[in-house]
Amino acid sequence: MPLSSSDFSGFMETLSRASEELHTLELVFRSEWFFDLPGQVLEMGGIRLNDRYDIPTGWNGYSLDDLMKLVEMGFLRISFDSGEDAETFERTIKFEIKKAV
Repeated sequence: MPLSSSDFSGFMETLSRASEELHTLELVFRSEWFFDLPGQVLEMGGIRLNDRYDIPTGWNGYSLDDLMKLVEMGFLRISFDSGEDAETFERTIKFEIKKAV
């Protein structure tokens, strides 16, 4: 489920702030499986963003569609996409932050 307009705006601002504070322009999205349940992780500089920042997670959290919307807006650029693994359904996408909010 995509983020609401206000949550989306806050999400973009948080990514900008994290990029500045962590001194990196690379954002890594990873889909994983935890105990047979799907999950996703956002990292910058090896740090899981939801551990330090108010990143919406869970049923009302960000989706890959939200990240792709940021690509369409020119905020992010895809620098690497592993594609979805046919057996594990895991995927890694690396983004470059193109402009701060």
